[in-house]
Amino acid sequence: RYPDLLVHRNIKDHYGMAKDMMPQQHRKDLNAFCKTCSETERRADRAAKKVSEQYCMRYLNKLEGQILEAKIVHVSDRGLKIRLKDLDLETYLGFNMLPKGSYDLNTRQQALVNNDTGHVFPTGYTIKVMIEPADRGELAMPVFHLANPDHMRSPDLQSKFIGNGGLSVTPKTP
Repeated sequence: RYPDLLVHRNIKDHYGMAKDMMPQQHRKDLNAFCKTCSETERRADRAAKKVSEQYCMRYLNKLEGQILEAKIVHVSDRGLKIRLKDLDLETYLGFNMLPKGSYDLNTRQQALVNNDTGHVFPTGYTIKVMIEPADRGELAMPVFHLANPDHMRSPDLQSKFIGNGGLSVTPKTP
């Protein structure tokens, strides 16, 4: 990275280094300085991540009751891992947020199939989720539920995923 190159050049200039020749005392000072810089950078990264998460939670909680688009990024015996469109936020929709029934996990085609209702949830497909109204703090992770499950029950989806390598799963509750 360019900023790193500038720092390296300035350190070499400051310590009068020529072809990696640095006095022992300067080497000790530099090691302590580098350790402090690394620790400070890690603290700053953690703080930035925390602020970003808090901002995101405040924003999402203001969207209570609204319908958002999400992409299914993974299916498992826990439910669906989704990524909210335009927010770069991933969360899970557990079985308690999906249509009731018994499910097959089609690992070969990466889809979750409800045997009772015919709903199919393949990786890569877009779904609509709603943030549930709840009495929670503004920094709490909102709870999502499937807003319109019927579009995931089309004959086209069913023909592609039902009966093609499914593995029965018992929904795991958190």
